[in-house]
Amino acid sequence: MIGKLGRVTGRIGPGLVGEIMVGVRGRVEAFYAQPQRRTRRSSPARRC
Repeated sequence: MIGKLGRVTGRIGPGLVGEIMVGVRGRVEAFYAQPQRRTRRSSPARRC
């Protein structure tokens, strides 16, 4: 899902696999996510 805007629902950070919600095919689906940069963290409710 490269290039889609989503919402973080589970913490994403170095060594962690988080969760994001992305609008796909007319509905919202959950996907696992890893940070693009190994030092970056994303908290829940942040747009990514």
